[in-house]
Amino acid sequence: MSSHTTPRYPAHLTGEGPVNPFPGIKVLERKLGRELPHRLGSNEGLDMPHRALREHFGDAVTQHVYCYGDAEALGVRQRLSAQQNIPLEHLLVDAGADSLIALALRTTCTAGDAVVSTAGTYPTFGYFAQGQGCRLVEPSYHEAPGVLAPDLEALAAAAHQEDARLVYLANPDNPSGHLHSDSAILKLREALPEACWLLL
Repeated sequence: MSSHTTPRYPAHLTGEGPVNPFPGIKVLERKLGRELPHRLGSNEGLDMPHRALREHFGDAVTQHVYCYGDAEALGVRQRLSAQQNIPLEHLLVDAGADSLIALALRTTCTAGDAVVSTAGTYPTFGYFAQGQGCRLVEPSYHEAPGVLAPDLEALAAAAHQEDARLVYLANPDNPSGHLHSDSAILKLREALPEACWLLL
């Protein structure tokens, strides 16, 4: 039986704070309920020569050139929420896969936790996991004539053997390109320890 019990989040996430000292202008405006008339000290290039951009594209596009974007990506999240029928507060938008992998590790694991990933798969996962002090366990690929694929049974077995906090699976796999079916992934999820996360 796993030594981890619910909640499955690290202790450093259970308290208040830290408070983000740089929430971004759009986030601050939403919290205040009004538009900020001045942007002094916001570290944006307000005085940069963007007349040609403004004349050609208008103010909205020009603001994207010299102003920070909405740190909460509210517009994108609202569209995704409506399109996918997912509650807005359950959606997170970030710069890309790498930053989301790092964030997932930070919110689920602490130093010393075991994490499992196929040896040779997308290397950034291992890089971030080790950088956070996690113990990286890497079962080998399943190899057969014409097949190079993450071994889902080996991932589940390693998760149990190592009392893993998280299993990472790139699907389709990077670099092999192998794509596991939805049913195979659901079977993997069901085979993992109760307190083990599956990061796809």
